[in-house]
Amino acid sequence: MKAIILTPALVPFDAVSNDVRQQHKVLNEIIPTYIYTDSFSEDGYSSSFLIDRAKLEKLSGDKENILIYHHSVYWGLADELLPSAKAKIFIKYHNITPPQFFAPYNKTYEHICRMGILQNERLKRLNARYLADSSFNAKDFPNAEVVPVFTLLDDFEKKIDTEFADKLLNNQLNILFVGRFAPNKGHTHLVKTVYFLKEYGLNPMLHIAGGIDEGLETYYQEIKDLISFYYLKSNIKIYDKLPFTKLITLFKTSDIFLLLSEHEGFCVPILESQKSSLPIVCVDRTAIKETIGKGQIVLEDFEYNTIAATIYTLHKNPSFQTFLTAKGRENLKRFSYEHIKKLFLGAIFDCVDHS
Repeated sequence: MKAIILTPALVPFDAVSNDVRQQHKVLNEIIPTYIYTDSFSEDGYSSSFLIDRAKLEKLSGDKENILIYHHSVYWGLADELLPSAKAKIFIKYHNITPPQFFAPYNKTYEHICRMGILQNERLKRLNARYLADSSFNAKDFPNAEVVPVFTLLDDFEKKIDTEFADKLLNNQLNILFVGRFAPNKGHTHLVKTVYFLKEYGLNPMLHIAGGIDEGLETYYQEIKDLISFYYLKSNIKIYDKLPFTKLITLFKTSDIFLLLSEHEGFCVPILESQKSSLPIVCVDRTAIKETIGKGQIVLEDFEYNTIAATIYTLHKNPSFQTFLTAKGRENLKRFSYEHIKKLFLGAIFDCVDHS
């Protein structure tokens, strides 16, 4: 018995790619496990386990093998390979961003997302077992078993960049958001909230850490124009491709993590914030409330005055901050490496043993 894990792209510091790598690590301890991808960026781990298309087709044709397909975007390989594969198929579903988010900015991205959603229907017709990151994602595959993504939270034990930290430790209210520059991530809401915070007499500094996509340059420019419109250039910093040590530093030296995304299939930065004892303010959308857990601040809507008032109250109340971070650490138990490993291996080998 062997296993093959399929993903369209495998890159460093990406939630889906991290899940692929960790799945490989735990499976490879038990059976020989390989990875197939169309797009690879060196990550310091995966290169020796990559296989070509010929070996993929050979392995997928053996009914004794396991094939795990990670679905987060349209990939033509699924339609070409999976219907004829004899290996036991598992679909790990990470959600598809609704195409309407991209419609004003990139028609290609809109089309790919739309094709991915249509592909869901074909994947449902396979003789496969389905795994989803969250209950929210499982709604798209009603028979899916919830197996959250593996995370790299232990990496947050590493030392911070002290020189970078010294620049952040000032008299400002440091607010953090981590997520790529994409229209579903709610950057407009973030900017407008900072404007309202200034109306409360605070001196906020919003740190936005996330990759800037050339294909979404129009969106990025729209956010920069909004920052200028509200005269907030001195209150918002944007970091593109931030080194991991500096990212950890932002998590550990900020005062609040502000999450105003409109669509998340899971949202790993929630757990990274809780690992860093960083209190979170968020709005209830998609999988956010499910991931953040109990005893946290989850607002109902994007009412900027309410969001700003909540941040103001939290900032002025250290005991409330302590309560939230303690509850956050409790929530992390649901997503520990050992717990996810148990769920993942249980889902895979329970199916294999009963086939």
